[in-house]
Amino acid sequence: MLTVQSCWTLADTQRSHSLDCFSRGPSLIELSDELKVQLREAAGLIRSELADTPVPVEYTLKPIFQPRPNVNRGHYSRRMLPFAEALAKVLASPARGPTYYISGLPLSRFPISLAKPVSLIASVLHTPPFESFLFIGGLNSGSFLHYDLTHNLMIGIEGEKEVHLIDPRRANGIKPYSAVHQCRRYAALPRNHDGLARLPEGTKTLVARVGPGQVLGIPAHWWHQVRNSDLAISVSLALHRPWYDRLVWADLRCYIGDLANKSKLVAENTIRKMQDYPKSSS
Repeated sequence: MLTVQSCWTLADTQRSHSLDCFSRGPSLIELSDELKVQLREAAGLIRSELADTPVPVEYTLKPIFQPRPNVNRGHYSRRMLPFAEALAKVLASPARGPTYYISGLPLSRFPISLAKPVSLIASVLHTPPFESFLFIGGLNSGSFLHYDLTHNLMIGIEGEKEVHLIDPRRANGIKPYSAVHQCRRYAALPRNHDGLARLPEGTKTLVARVGPGQVLGIPAHWWHQVRNSDLAISVSLALHRPWYDRLVWADLRCYIGDLANKSKLVAENTIRKMQDYPKSSS
């Protein structure tokens, strides 16, 4: 039967009687054995299905990229590589030199067998419309502390991810970069020796370990950072809600407002370019 085995709310470690993964904070869902098998079989086909297909790859000097306005201006370094070559670089996990990461590969543009079980999982969880993205990272790679505008479902496919989550209502001392910064939804914090953000003293975090066949529900605006315990393959679903476009527009207005403080001409040009941005009818 295509269903879930359990759903746990991380904040109180209590089993939830609902598959609403966001109303009470982050939740960890255990998928049924049937869905786990489908995910495992589809994951085994990724290498052959993509093979020589060019895919965008991120690479950084540190396993976990940190936005630093005075150094990298918040930009990841990216290049296009055949998937097989990109995966080989991800697996290499060099002690010195750049770390490679296949990040945010949209399944809608790269149709592979994995899309089918992902759609089944979304159906079982009764999600609203979504966009799905493939992530493949090596040992100790991951993402720095940030938040998203949408609810997210992180589906573990291979390996394990360690995810640290912080309630935005209790994130005293954690601030994002300026709205004009490329990574404006990342935390403006220094890093620890492990590459993750050095949190202000007293910050309360929830820690989830997401393995194959598990799904982590991350509510919108919750701060989170990720580190891979080994080679990790996952798919993230960015869920659209009726209020999503309003959030995006609010984010754009904030961005444009900061620009206006620096340059009225730049702000006017930005507004002009945004005229055709699709708006929600709800």
